[in-house]
Amino acid sequence: QREARATAKLLHPNIVPVYDLGLDDDGSPIIVLKRIEGVEWASIIRDGARAAEAYGAADLLEHNLRILVALCNAVSLAHARGVLHRDLKPENVMIGSFGEVYLVDWGIAVGMREDLRSRLPLAADQKEIAGTPCYMAPEMLGAVGTLSERTDVYLLGAILHEILTGEPPHLGTFKQIMASILTSRFTYGPEVPAELAEIAQRAMAQRPEDRYASAEELKQRIEWYLRHRGYIALAVEARKKLAEMKLAATSDGAESEVRERLYHLFAECRFGFRQAMRALEDDD
Repeated sequence: QREARATAKLLHPNIVPVYDLGLDDDGSPIIVLKRIEGVEWASIIRDGARAAEAYGAADLLEHNLRILVALCNAVSLAHARGVLHRDLKPENVMIGSFGEVYLVDWGIAVGMREDLRSRLPLAADQKEIAGTPCYMAPEMLGAVGTLSERTDVYLLGAILHEILTGEPPHLGTFKQIMASILTSRFTYGPEVPAELAEIAQRAMAQRPEDRYASAEELKQRIEWYLRHRGYIALAVEARKKLAEMKLAATSDGAESEVRERLYHLFAECRFGFRQAMRALEDDD
């Protein structure tokens, strides 16, 4: 009943609709949901070949980020209706045959407003641990702060972490997972774009007040990255050329050859930085 009532309250293209709640011939409860022809996101989030074959995804990172944006939209609607999902993870996202994105499994959803008490348990009353440990936010253990919209923001950040690294943020034995939830500060290698690393780190900040204030704010930052990804790559390449230029300036060789090499690198470097700066005026 909780899942049906929570889901039925949330009419959104990225949330699977509830058609009916009732009893079958044996008196067992049934929920009638829209039938989804597709797969769990978890089955393709790390499988570029399968994502390309099923959905024409030429770029797995971009494909996953656009799914995450759609997921942020669904979560934003839920929060606007006063509902907290609490179990956001790739296994609870279905991808339809034509790329439709559906957030499912609202079984442990809670309400964030007093007027929802008759339909859902309230977040303020929750004392038990509920959710999926390898994605959990610290406050879900009752350790830091209380449940809020920023709890779901952490879970969205945990999914972004999995997109970037191929694994959920908290791994190991039960004791190791608990320690990770309570203490982790995440860092990323050079293979992860610095802008996405920064987004994930802020979304998964230990203190809720240090995270993005809403799923909408997180979504906007991911969309910013998607819009400017090509120009960010130009800036990265320009930084590499700048490093080559500094190295060339101290290299041995004929003065004319060094000078020609420096001018060539300078032209490439200046072009890359200028193009990136024009497009990224809103980025420090």
